[in-house]
Amino acid sequence: MLMLLVAFLKLQQQELDRNTSGRPKEAKDTTGKRKHVTDEVNALKKKKLCLSKDIEAMRKSADDFADKAEKSRNFTYIAKWNSLRRAAKDKDAELKSLSDQLEAACLKLQNCSTLSLVLTLLNDRR
Repeated sequence: MLMLLVAFLKLQQQELDRNTSGRPKEAKDTTGKRKHVTDEVNALKKKKLCLSKDIEAMRKSADDFADKAEKSRNFTYIAKWNSLRRAAKDKDAELKSLSDQLEAACLKLQNCSTLSLVLTLLNDRR
């Protein structure tokens, strides 16, 4: 594995030596990919925040209906409480899935940053 990395770095260095137009093409591609992944991570974070707020509001409303049901002994409130409780539970599963997607996107971003760092180091050696 280390030998492959060394061979890859040597090839990159040779290409950098041949290319005098500034940043190598791979570095430009990596920067664009990193920007795309960063945008994806930010969008997932926003979605996660909105979903968390929705779940919190549903649970609060469900608790309010439970209190009303206790006080008035009205079965309509119990049905609404149960419906909101189940919806919040479904949203929790969606939130977990979204968290997994966010974690995967963060790993992608970390990989892009690592590759970009290697290319930058190669460019600096030149």
